[in-house]
Amino acid sequence: MSVVRNPVLWLAWGLPVVAVVASVLTLLITLRNPDGQLPEQYHWEGFQLDRDFSRAARAAELHVSATLTGFDGKSECRLRLRMEGAAPVELTLLVAHATRPQLDQRVAFRRIPREPGWNEDVTQYVGACRAASNGHWRLELIDSVNGWAVRRSVRGSPSGAMLDAMTGQNE
Repeated sequence: MSVVRNPVLWLAWGLPVVAVVASVLTLLITLRNPDGQLPEQYHWEGFQLDRDFSRAARAAELHVSATLTGFDGKSECRLRLRMEGAAPVELTLLVAHATRPQLDQRVAFRRIPREPGWNEDVTQYVGACRAASNGHWRLELIDSVNGWAVRRSVRGSPSGAMLDAMTGQNE
């Protein structure tokens, strides 16, 4: 049996030789043209992620839970908040549609005085908002003073949605 006439032997030896040569060529190309440093923007995005995680952790520490109402056509939305510690005077709710950015809105909520008969554990807020139809919504409730945030993804209407830092509903 001759080495020249045996194609299986050429295949058995040839494939590893081609792989080694290709690896050496790839190494040479990489050494001559190294990747540049990451742009400064990537550091900023990492910082933002760290901040988001710390805000969610802070909300979980405070046992933040909120329920939304009023996105069904009224111009006034309400929010009921339960949390440990002092309730903030103002909150911001970001309401973002998954595919239609023209429907996004930012709702500034302000705390309203307690009325007789209200549950002492619940703080109520009111804010101006637009109607939000059924769809896929991303909600983020932010308290910039105490540094917490709660996120939730909702299918349907945001009205009646509950944002709870303790149930794993955060995103």
